[in-house]
Amino acid sequence: MNFNNRDLLDNGNQMIGLEGFGGCTIRQYHLVILEILKEVDRICRKHRIVYFLMYGSLIGAVRHRGFVPWDDDVDIILTRDNFSRFQKACKEELSLEYDFVAHDEVNGSGYTFSRIRKRDTTYIVRSEISKHGRHAGFYIDIMTLDYLSKNPFYCFIQKRSLLALHRVISPGFSQGWKHLNIAESILLKVVCILLGKKRTIHLAEKILGSVKEEKAEKVISNCVAKTRMDFHIYDKIHFSKAYYVPFEDFSLPIPYMPITLLNFNYCKDYLKKGILLEYKYEDEYRAVLEGNFFYHNDIMYIPANRSRQSHLEVFFDSENACEYYDQYYFKYFNKVKNDIYAIRERRHNEKAAKYLKVMNENSMIAKISCCELRYKKFLKEFLSDETAISNMEDKDFFRISDAAVKLEVIEHKNLTEQEMLFTIWALLKCSYLIIAARLLKKTAVLYPEDITKYQEKLREVLNEQMDAYYAIFEHNFKCMEDFVANHVQEEYLLVKCIKGILAVEQDDYDKAEQVFHEMELMDKKQLWVQYYLGIIEWKKNGDRNAAKDRLLCALDTTNYMPFLQMIIDKLKEIEGQN
Repeated sequence: MNFNNRDLLDNGNQMIGLEGFGGCTIRQYHLVILEILKEVDRICRKHRIVYFLMYGSLIGAVRHRGFVPWDDDVDIILTRDNFSRFQKACKEELSLEYDFVAHDEVNGSGYTFSRIRKRDTTYIVRSEISKHGRHAGFYIDIMTLDYLSKNPFYCFIQKRSLLALHRVISPGFSQGWKHLNIAESILLKVVCILLGKKRTIHLAEKILGSVKEEKAEKVISNCVAKTRMDFHIYDKIHFSKAYYVPFEDFSLPIPYMPITLLNFNYCKDYLKKGILLEYKYEDEYRAVLEGNFFYHNDIMYIPANRSRQSHLEVFFDSENACEYYDQYYFKYFNKVKNDIYAIRERRHNEKAAKYLKVMNENSMIAKISCCELRYKKFLKEFLSDETAISNMEDKDFFRISDAAVKLEVIEHKNLTEQEMLFTIWALLKCSYLIIAARLLKKTAVLYPEDITKYQEKLREVLNEQMDAYYAIFEHNFKCMEDFVANHVQEEYLLVKCIKGILAVEQDDYDKAEQVFHEMELMDKKQLWVQYYLGIIEWKKNGDRNAAKDRLLCALDTTNYMPFLQMIIDKLKEIEGQN
């Protein structure tokens, strides 16, 4: 099940489920787990328990003001003290529609985190079939946070306890991070034999939760199953206070500085190393409330179409849960030894995944190497001769910029400072401001001396263009007019673009159409070209169908959520006038 940009217009028609086993739409599913969230929020508000949206649900709150359209679960997180209070409150107050499924129960969630599930519904994930009894219903995940000791030795003990917890509770799922070594594994088996599984779990959790807040600077999440552990260790300040933001039809709490937290959690490795950590809002909570993402933040980019998938192959049903469950169960698993077979299957899939990953990585390396050689050839054509630079045409700049974007040159260190600066200049000429900003930051890291001062000059140009670019968003026509007046001699694509936009605002559609058609000849995939040509079709020619076609083309030119929302709002405005 894949989603593309146009699915953002109507996310209610996507079916989720296994072929032949029924299912429901993603929107129907979201509405059910939204009711579970409301019940959790009711209990937490009544008992003054602080909790936070986390992981994909936090992305949804920040980026979509609700669910991520293709997401199929909800994640919340609490400190261990708050989790204990919440678990106790659920025993007394949780509606009879729901079950609290604790991670340490015999028939628990099968993970180190707990769940609240809706009764009389079925949610089957093939790799989880051995972990749930019948009616493993629609659910939300409840993770915990523990404070990490400042003492390095005790901190190490806490981390190993968490790994042990994963090994005991979910042996087939604890992959992707460093396993316990042989000696630790033997010790864990001995402890399990002496204390039993449940007491071993409680011992590990007691060690994890033994550090008080005032004696810690960091916190660690108990959800580290598929990624490196250090990506789940955060500054405790993020969880010092909950901030409520709109989520679907009501408000839910998010951590402090959510954009910084999400950039750390989800952006690529080089971002986490501090090379490209983007602009930090002085007040990120305000930025989320206002939707003010005018500065480039990687978390505001939705993933590529092929990556917009639900977590796993799943099956949903409510009316015929028992019948469908039995069919599915007997089709895939031996009822007596299902635990052993499930773990074996997961391990087999893990090996296959690792093999494919290596093969794909090698293929990608070869592909990137070819692109890089081609790109080096482009640069050599122009950098070897100063007259060639002075005679460059717009199509040459687009040629270099397009090659740089395809190469994802920001990830590679194989370019000289001169080649990087020349690439940035080409990107700025063609209005690839986000890529230019990233490459400029990486250049500053790799070549910090900046002897020629070209980095400084390009940074000034970038800042001016960024201000002008987002002045379009803010309808700040004074800023746009000043930018055009100050750069009338430079042949920046953004100057042409703003001239066209100003013409549209002045109802001079003929002039605007001429400008945007000229830009379209250079690059058909320019967002503003398709967007404003669509508006011209609507305002000037009264052709709503042609306008919608243009806006749909604009929708395919970007994965940046504020731009997508702008286009979606305009499409809805045109639809509303039919």
